[in-house]
Amino acid sequence: MFACDSFEGLAEDYEHLKAGTFRTAVPKLTGVRIVKGYFDGSLTPELAKEVGTVSLAHLDADLYSSTVTALKWLTPLLQPGSLLLFDELLGEDPAEARALTEWAAETGTRLAFLGLFGRHPSGHGDTTDRRGLFQVVGEEKVRNPPPLFPVRLRRKLASKW
Repeated sequence: MFACDSFEGLAEDYEHLKAGTFRTAVPKLTGVRIVKGYFDGSLTPELAKEVGTVSLAHLDADLYSSTVTALKWLTPLLQPGSLLLFDELLGEDPAEARALTEWAAETGTRLAFLGLFGRHPSGHGDTTDRRGLFQVVGEEKVRNPPPLFPVRLRRKLASKW
């Protein structure tokens, strides 16, 4: 597992936050390779060789420029089945959504939309943010999968949560 972050906070102002917000110490995590630095300097061809094929990329870049940089770097590492999870796909500033839309159009990458999940506003704005999950698909036709459980069982399970 690789964690890529500057740990210096935002490179520029974002929503209601000033550059440098989210600055934090580099954590010590077992089994995780920390790659410190802003994406434009740390996402290198050498790192791509080390990473190889990406199964899941969780993008929490906030900024349009950072998201575009990460997506362009990820492009050759993705294959059908790879998952892309965006932390603030929709919210006060839909920068990640704009970056995703432009990147998909530019690269021709086909995506299946899997889900949208609510979360608290990240930039201390008033709009509830939405995480978005997508799967890279190949040339095959995207079909809706059958339900995992019969309706009665799903209702019974849902009533317990």
